Formats: sequence, structure tokens, C-alpha cells
Amino acid sequence: MPVTPPSSTTTLAGALVSALLLTGCGSAGISLPTSDGDVSVARDGSEVRIQSDEGSFVAGSDALPEGFPEAEVPVVDGQIISSMRLDEGSTSAWSVTVLTAPGTDPVPRATSALEASGFTTGSSQDLPGMRVVELTNDVYRVVLGTIDQGDQVAVQYTVHAVDG
Repeated sequence: MPVTPPSSTTTLAGALVSALLLTGCGSAGISLPTSDGDVSVARDGSEVRIQSDEGSFVAGSDALPEGFPEAEVPVVDGQIISSMRLDEGSTSAWSVTVLTAPGTDPVPRATSALEASGFTTGSSQDLPGMRVVELTNDVYRVVLGTIDQGDQVAVQYTVHAVDG
């Protein structure tokens, strides 16, 4: 997916999310007109949903995001501390961060599980306290990123469709 600079809609949506989180608005949320069209932001339990004419963004924190391809993309055991879904047209992308048991390296387990599900390992990079591995199959590209903080290791899965 190409990276584009944030539009005024995106900037406004970020400000609205902050306002919602700080004020504790319920699921009714708010809707505001912008030069790019209407933007609505609503909070429902642990999720925040942003909707515009361009697509939607949903962020939550304790479960896999809606539509995450868990049958095709296995996730290591641990506590989900962050989850997001971004929809643009008919395309979705997901991000999940899992906190794993102290003293374990989740990358070999995550990589093995993905390879057993038909993914091929591509590029990887190891830095002190951090590792990034890219895997692909015919449908999805998965980027695994880990940060080792000594007593905790977090692994982030970023998943999106392979560009046709």
C-alpha cells in the first residue's frame, strides 16, 4: 500500500479521537463536516471508530480486530494490548500487538506458525532489542516487529493484502 501524507480529514479525525477519549463520549459519538466530507467518530466499549467517505479506521485493545484473517494468519499466544483495522474501499489492513511471556523470543514461533500456514519468509532485520521479519503468501503480506524490553517482549503483526 502506498503511503500518503495525512489529509485534513485524517488530521481532524485524530483530534476527534483524542477528544472522545478524553471526554468519555459514549457510542453516539460526533460527526463533523470537513472540506473532504463528513467525518464521524464514535467510541463503543474499548473501540474507537472513525468513518469518512474515504474509508474507516477502528482501534481497540483486547481482542483481534474485526475481520482479522486469523485462520490464515496465526498469532502467537499472549495478551493482545493493541489492535487496529483500516478499511479503504474493499481493502483492509490490520495491526495487532501481543505481549508475550518474559524471557521468550516470539519471532521463531510466529515465523514457524506463519510458514506452516503457507507463508514464505522474505527480508528481515535484527537490531539491538528489535527485530523485523516480512512474510508473504498469495493473499497477505505480514510484517512482524518485536521489541524486547527485558522483562517483556511485544510482537506486532501488520497484515495487508498483497498488491495485485
